[in-house]
Amino acid sequence: LTMTGGNPMTGGNPMTGGDMVTGGDMMTGGTDMTDASMPDAMTDAMMPTPDSGTPLPTDGTQGALCAGASDCGQGLDCFDGNAAGQGICTATCSMDSDCDGITDGTYVCGTSGSSNGLCVVECTGTDDTSSCPSPQTCQQNGIGMNATYHCQNPPPPPAGLWEQCSGISGPSCDTDLSCIITSSMGFSAFCTESCSADGDCSTPSTGDATVECRTIGGGGGGGSSFCDLNCGNGETCPDGMDCTGTGYCRIPN
Repeated sequence: LTMTGGNPMTGGNPMTGGDMVTGGDMMTGGTDMTDASMPDAMTDAMMPTPDSGTPLPTDGTQGALCAGASDCGQGLDCFDGNAAGQGICTATCSMDSDCDGITDGTYVCGTSGSSNGLCVVECTGTDDTSSCPSPQTCQQNGIGMNATYHCQNPPPPPAGLWEQCSGISGPSCDTDLSCIITSSMGFSAFCTESCSADGDCSTPSTGDATVECRTIGGGGGGGSSFCDLNCGNGETCPDGMDCTGTGYCRIPN
């Protein structure tokens, strides 16, 4: 398992399968460990904490929420900023004047990184509360000398226990929860608790899957433990989750 935590940095051997567990601020590093007794491998990482739960439009218009260009209307593309913020549909451009028709802010034509060729609003820092059109917030793109600041949709609200989450961009998990990113095809990540025994795990409000504290990491490498839902003996998973071939409940895509 690759154990991760801290600021963005990467180390260790790549994972080839299993589940990855994340929680807190994104950072990657460490070494590979395997536990043959576990059907799903996991990693412990840190993900950013969202700061807003503002509802966002999803109709493909200027400023709408997007995950890729296909979510945006004609003449628009998705600016994600490679940061924690949700993607924003915005006009494509080759010069600043191409952005003059957007009236909810002072847009310029981006010239670098993920903003290249897209109309964006530049801002001065995460404490800049006056430059961005509502509900966008000023967020950092890039690190060090390459850091820039652009207005982006705010991060999504945190997900609760047994709810869908994401280890790359929001939503991340609520306080004291970690995000299991499953490698099982067709299934999404979900939030869970850390634990030292089965009794530390909260029971879902629906279904009768068995809560189980699973120790992650083996071969003398220590490890961390997280709550999971065992459905291997025919138990019913909670609403929104299905039983996979590994005998654990997961959220279908």
